[in-house]
This record gives sequence, C-alpha cells and structure tokens, in this order.
Amino acid sequence: MKTIPLEPGYEDYVQREYDILCKLDHPMVMNIVEAYFSPLEQALHLIVPLYEGGEVQEQIEQKQFINEADTSRTIHQLLLSLKYMHER
Repeated sequence: MKTIPLEPGYEDYVQREYDILCKLDHPMVMNIVEAYFSPLEQALHLIVPLYEGGEVQEQIEQKQFINEADTSRTIHQLLLSLKYMHER
C-alpha cells in the first residue's frame, strides 16, 4: 500500500495523477489495484501489487558505486517507461 497525503490545494493534482496511473499497464510502472480515500487522515491509500527491490532512488543511495552496465540498464528501463507513459 502506498499512502499519499492530500495537502490543501493539491487535490486536483493528485486526482489527475491517479487517473493517469489507472490507465497505464506497463511492467515498469506502478499499477493501482484499488484506492481508498481517508477523510480522517486526509490521505489517499493506493493498493498496489508487491514490488520487490524498493525504489530506484533508494537503490542508488545504498550503493557507493554503480557500474556502467547497471546504470545503462536502469536508464534504459526508465526511458522505456517514460516513452510508454508519454504515448498514452
């Protein structure tokens, strides 16, 4: 589950991002299974499949050195994902 706090003034932005993510179906893009709004917490809770390995930024921060092959593969996957999203 991923929780997105809804700060005042960002409701439309979060709604737009949610609508976009619901339309995407790509192995490198987070899929949304279900979403719940919590008025008490003023947060949107997204139910997503289990993604192992963590976020890319966390992976980079944990390593002291990233070799060229890993960097190339990561950039390639990111660019393919961006291309897919922009074509939608």
